[in-house]
This record gives sequence, structure tokens and C-alpha cells, in this order.
Amino acid sequence: MAAVGSSGPFKAWQSSEGCSDCVSLTHLDEANLLQNISLRYLQRKIYTYVSHVLLALNPYQDLQGLYGPDVMAPYQESVHSRQLAPHPYAFAENAMRGLRRGESQAILISGESGAGKTETAKIIIRYLEAGASQTEQGVIAMGRVLESFGHACTPRNKNSSRFGKLIQLRFSGTGCVHAHVTPYLLEVSRVVSASRSERNFHVFYELLASLSPSQRSRWGLTMRHKLLPNMRSPVAGLAELRDAMAVLGAGDLLEKALEILAGIIHLGDCIGEDDEASRASLSWASRLLGLDECQLRALVKSRLLTLPGQETIKVDRTPEQANSVLRSFVVTVYSRLFKRLVTVMNDSLGKGCQPGGQSAELALLDIYGFESLERNSLEQLLINLTNERLQLFFSQQVLAAEQEACVREGLPFKEVSLPRSGENVLSCLDSVLDKLDDFGIRRWRSFEQASDDGFCAATCKLRNEIIRPGCPQRGSGFAVRHYAGEVAYAADGWLDRNDGQALREVDELLQQSTLELVKQLTGTRFAPCRQFRSVSKQHRKDLDELLSRLSKSRLHFIRCFCPNSQQEPGRVESGYLLEQLRNYGTGQLLQVMHQGFPHRVPVRQVASSYGALLPQHLRKACSTQRLVEILMLAYGVPRNQWALGVTQLFLKAGQLATLDELARGGAEAFDPAVLAGAYRESVRLRWRKVINVVALIGYLARRAQRRKQQRRRLRGVFLAAIFLVRLRRSSAASSKANFARGEASRTIASPARVPGPGVLEDLGILAPLKRPRPGPSSAFAENGLLLEQAPKRRFISL
Repeated sequence: MAAVGSSGPFKAWQSSEGCSDCVSLTHLDEANLLQNISLRYLQRKIYTYVSHVLLALNPYQDLQGLYGPDVMAPYQESVHSRQLAPHPYAFAENAMRGLRRGESQAILISGESGAGKTETAKIIIRYLEAGASQTEQGVIAMGRVLESFGHACTPRNKNSSRFGKLIQLRFSGTGCVHAHVTPYLLEVSRVVSASRSERNFHVFYELLASLSPSQRSRWGLTMRHKLLPNMRSPVAGLAELRDAMAVLGAGDLLEKALEILAGIIHLGDCIGEDDEASRASLSWASRLLGLDECQLRALVKSRLLTLPGQETIKVDRTPEQANSVLRSFVVTVYSRLFKRLVTVMNDSLGKGCQPGGQSAELALLDIYGFESLERNSLEQLLINLTNERLQLFFSQQVLAAEQEACVREGLPFKEVSLPRSGENVLSCLDSVLDKLDDFGIRRWRSFEQASDDGFCAATCKLRNEIIRPGCPQRGSGFAVRHYAGEVAYAADGWLDRNDGQALREVDELLQQSTLELVKQLTGTRFAPCRQFRSVSKQHRKDLDELLSRLSKSRLHFIRCFCPNSQQEPGRVESGYLLEQLRNYGTGQLLQVMHQGFPHRVPVRQVASSYGALLPQHLRKACSTQRLVEILMLAYGVPRNQWALGVTQLFLKAGQLATLDELARGGAEAFDPAVLAGAYRESVRLRWRKVINVVALIGYLARRAQRRKQQRRRLRGVFLAAIFLVRLRRSSAASSKANFARGEASRTIASPARVPGPGVLEDLGILAPLKRPRPGPSSAFAENGLLLEQAPKRRFISL
């Protein structure tokens, strides 16, 4: 009998190519996981599986031959795409096949800033469009528009997405792709508060880079403006953006939007300034936005105050209040312009798509990663809250996938416990945001204690292992220990950022604009008095709806990572990468795999690779599953370290090396007596299963008989209860009839009125109604004899 060499499928982890699925590693731990994906990354293999999850490392360069129609073809033609090399194409193909079966699919892409989430989403969208019978370029064009208006340059990522988005894709009967995008929490405060080490949204720089000097002078623009730091960095022009908007059929809307952006740039030059240049910028802004300059200036400099029972008076604003109004105006206009563009794109991509015609859809979630910046405020807290929720959701869904695999293979599923730290953090963050909403309401009610300092002080009173006071010298109000590390949050700006309701005066002024697009940026209906609207509450509500929608779909997880902090190609920083693996749930995934059976090997593959070690009569007489069972028993693998499913052999962590030792030992590894004992044990296990099945059938039969008897008894009790109720009702009716006849006869015999019982007792005429019991009082002694009294009559004749 020929021995099996070490070139079998279980030695891939020792080869120079690494292992495409980390669950096939002999020792499944963080060190071997890190070594495996690092080895593959240096070989330009940036994708690796960990069970149901795809890990992707950003290459920071274009990899030839990794994408394109030639690479797509094998995944489109393969029956089992997971048998091919790890790739987002495999996830996209599995999602497409699920859609054809009528199942809703969802692909969740997560990772820190700069890890390549947006590019991964583009790769999946291109594959989906290539699989459609008619290519729809609108989805890619929509992504290009969102990049200009929603992405910015940060120290860690030159194309950082400053909002989250859910792209819902549907496929019509002709194969066309129809999309709908839902944005989440645009960091619109960046328009007025971009730091010097970062940049504003791309579209502002693209606008200035594409304008000629004469065009810039026509709008009063220069190459230096207050809202646009770091203008020296090269940027692309508007050519790609114009092409994308033309594909969407909204080219005219873009030109009008660019004019509004020019007005926003001029308004930014007025913040914190009160000189001739700022007044000129205010004039340019009013002209570009179609507003009356006097009304705009009056909005910034003063406000109208109406006192109860008195006339309206005009009150001048302080410089701080004037700057706050300008910032609010800029933020309101830009956020509503962004929403308007999203609405137009959704309308364009939804043409011809019947919402109720197809229930199944593919959702592609590209969400922001965990953030810890130099200055962290409400936006960063909500972003980290989202990542906490998604991390807990990820762990729960991985557990569900493991349970589904065990049930599908006919294995008993043992409950796997996860740490409750995630739930504790979420509970604390909800308490913090509830306090923030409470302080926001207090401020609208003109309570003096409603301030940012008061909110931070109230938050610090929740001090526990998750929340601790910050460092006032560094401008920190409090710190939170998230799953990815501790983050210090600023002490100011909370109440303003949490107020999502625009000033009524701003809506009224925008309504009077001469530009139709600016008029469309006003609220659909504003209340007569301004009310508080919580940004954090709305975001939590949107997040609940998002997770509820995802939980109804079949999920596919893609985790993106940065291999090094310098964003250099072909270089791996082990410590930096390991920290990301821990932060984004890979450690919890390994924990789940360790508590279960992390190694899964097809039964046929084990039988074909190691069946030659068994005698020929066993190979002929036994089935594939029984051969694998005899192999494991003969080699002495503990029974609790492996389980045999319908199509796969499940092994505990570290037990994959057993098969390698078995291959090295060859046929001499088994003694005939050991094989005979293993065969007997296999027969015994088979008989035990048969006995268990027979016992189960008997138990079910007895249980069915008992339930039948119980139903009979319950029926008898029910009928008896009904009979007793009817009997009592009949007896009560007879008693009432007899009593009525007796009363009628007494009335006829003695029509005269008889005094009541109480009167007769007072007169001594009525004797006691009850006969007294015989006793000392009812007998007397005479001549030594005990004589009994004669019974008294009950009634005395009148």
C-alpha cells in the first residue's frame, strides 16, 4: 500500500504560498493568522478567507491581472466559487445566485480609514454590472459623484469617505441594474471646521482647479480661501464629475450646484472677520445664492425678538453669535445640497424599476471605520457607536453561521458565549447620548445650566470601567473605552452639533432666493416656532432600521485592513496589522472557531487521501463516512476532538496536525489489532446510533400516546364541567319555582298581614326556630331518675 506524501491538501499552510483559508492552518491563533496573511500579501495575494469572512489588505498599488473580465469568467462559470482563489468576485457571485433564488443578500464592508472599503465596493459593483445582460454605468457614476461631495483628504487617507452609505441593488427582467443609495451621518461640520492637517470636501478643490482665471474672477474666487486649507496639493478637475453627472442625466444640476458652492466659499471668508474684505465676500455670496444682500447682512448682524404682549424689537448679535449664524447657514445649505443630489441620483437610477416587482435585493454597506482623531466630537462618537453596534452584530451573525453549518451537517450545536463588554459599552453610550439630548432640550427652554461644560460634567458622573473623566488641560471632556481602544472626546461643541434643526430665519431667507435650486433647499414645512431636533437620536433610529434590514438578508462579511501606517506598497508592519485584526473582531471570530470546530475537511477528500492506509477489504466493505470514522478511531484521536458530519469532517483547533502525522506514518502507523479494535468501535457506534434512533421512535410513540390520553381526559373533564354547570342551573331553577309556589299558597291562606319575626320575638310569642340539642338544660332528675323533657312546639298558635 502506497503511503500518502506530504503534498496533500493539508500541507498547504507549510508551503511558501500560504493558505487561502486560515481555518486550514494547523494551529489557529493570532500569530499564525498574521503570518499567513502577511506571507500572502508579500506575494501580491491580498485576499484571504477566515471561514465565512474575507480579509482584504490594501496593496497601495495597481495589481495587474487581479481584476477584469478574464478574472471574472471563472467565478461566473464555477459551480462552487469558494473553491477558487479568495476574491470579492466570489462573494458577488454567491450573492447573485442567492438573488436568483429569491433571497435578499447583503455584503458588509468594514475597516478603518484608508483600508480600501470604497475600492472594494467598486470592485463588487463592476462584477455585478458585468453579470447583467445590459451594462448600467449609472451606479459607477453615482459613486463618482458621492466621492466628490462626500469624501475628503485626511492624514491617514487621501480619499476618506466622510459618510456611510447603503447601496441597494435590484435587477430588472432585462438584467439592468437599478440602485438606491441611503447616506448615513455626513460629516457636514467639516465644511466650516476642517483642520490645517486635513482638507475640505473634494468638490471645492475640484471647482477651483477647473476654473480659468477669468472664470474665477467672474465668481469672485481666488486660489486662497478660509474654508479650503492645503490648496497646494494637486487635485483633479471637474471633467470626471461632469461626465458622471451627464450619465445620470443631471448635468444642468451640477452647474447650478457649483454656483452654490462658490457662494458657500465666500460665506466661509466672512466667519470670524468684520472688515472690508468680509463685506465684499458677503456681497458675492448673496449674489451667487440669489439672496438679497441687505437681508443676508441683517440675518447675520441682528435678530428679531418678540416679547409677550409687546412689539417686536431688534437685537444686535454678538460677534460669537454672528459667527455661529454663518456656520449654521453654511452647514445647512451644504447638507441640503448633498441630500438633493442623492435624491436626484436615486430618481435617475430607479427609472423603470418597479419597487414592488421584486422582493429580493442586494445591499452593499460601505460604512466608516473606527476613528480616533486629534479632536473628537459628536460625529466621532456616533461613528464609533456605529462600529460598536456593527461589531456586536458581526459576532452574533458569525455565531448564527456556525450554528447553521452544524445543523446542516447534522451535528449538535453547543452554545458559545461571547464577552458582554460590547453590550456594556453600548449601554453607556446610550446613556451619554440621552444626557446630551436632555441638555439640548434644556437649552431650548433657556435653562442656564444647559451648556457643554454641564454635559461633560454629567457624563463624568457615569464614571465606570468604560467612561472616565478627561484631561481639561488638553481640552478633553471625557474618555470612552471602545472595543478598538480608548478615545478622548472634546469638551465643547456638543450642544450645537447635536441640534439638527436649522434657524427659522435661514429657511425664510432661502425661500426668498431668486434661484430655483436654492429655493428647493428650504425645509418642506417649518413650524411657526423652532423646535429641538436631536442628531444623535435620529442617527440611532437610522442605525436600528439598518440593522433590522440587514438581519433579514443573507450576510457576507469583508474586512479591509491597512498593512502599514505609511501606506507603502509591499510592506507589512506586524504590530500595526495585528492591532487592526484584534480591533475588527478577528479575535472574536477565532474565539468562536476555537470553541467550535474550526477545521472543516470534505469527507471525500479525507477518504481519497488517506483511505489507502486501510486494508482493501475495509475500503470495499465500508462507505466513505465509515472509512473516515475508522481512520480517526484507529489513530486514537479523542472523541471530543472531532465530529463527522454529512459531507465534512470537523476538527478542533490543533487537530489538523493529526492528519499530517498520519500521512507521514503511512500504512505502518496502524497495527492490525488496532484496526480491528477501531472497526469494532465503529460497529458499536453504529449500533448505538441505531439504538438511539429506535429509542427515539419509541419515545415519540409513547409521547404521542400520552398526549392522546391527555386529550381524552381533558375532553372528559370538559364535558363533566359542562354537565355540572347545566345541572346546577336546572336545580336552581327548580328551587326558585318551588319557593314561588309556596309563597303563593301562604298568601292565599292568610291574606292578613302577619307581624314580622322581630316583633313576635320581642313579645315572646315566637319560639326559637331550631330544636335545642339534648343536654343538661333539656333534662331534669326526679327521685333519682333522669327524665327527658317533652319536645317543644316550633310555633305557638295565635
